[in-house]
Amino acid sequence: ILMIPGEIYPDDNIRLVSFGNLSAELCCGSHVHNTSQIEDFPFSSVKSTGRTSYLFTGLTANTARNAIIKGDEIINELNKLKEFASLENFNDILSNVRRISTELISLEISYHKKLECQRLIEAIKDHIKNESRIVVSELLDIEMKLITRQHNKFELI
Repeated sequence: ILMIPGEIYPDDNIRLVSFGNLSAELCCGSHVHNTSQIEDFPFSSVKSTGRTSYLFTGLTANTARNAIIKGDEIINELNKLKEFASLENFNDILSNVRRISTELISLEISYHKKLECQRLIEAIKDHIKNESRIVVSELLDIEMKLITRQHNKFELI
């Protein structure tokens, strides 16, 4: 049985909650009779607490629904930015990506959606980098052709 450090256990109403043969924990918190009462339950964070231990934080009720909705809104916004990302609107796209990246730090959305947002942000950045490389390559080709023409003109004289 594991006692959680820093947790204060009262003399009565302590329950032993077990998960099969995996874990048995002392608990005096609030619980539901059936998990269907929880409704939505997205994880908002996952942190490593050791080599093989993790701390999962979850959301329920209205907080969970709001986190799911907000996560979907941000993913939709990032998908639109990705779809319309080009060098013509490069500054606007990067400005919006920076704003969203900053929001993601403190925003309470599901961990899964946060990872999806980070993946989309990287995809947008990669798309802009690739477009930039293509434009630079095209400009270099034009410059090389101009230099070659000028060089050929000098040889003819």
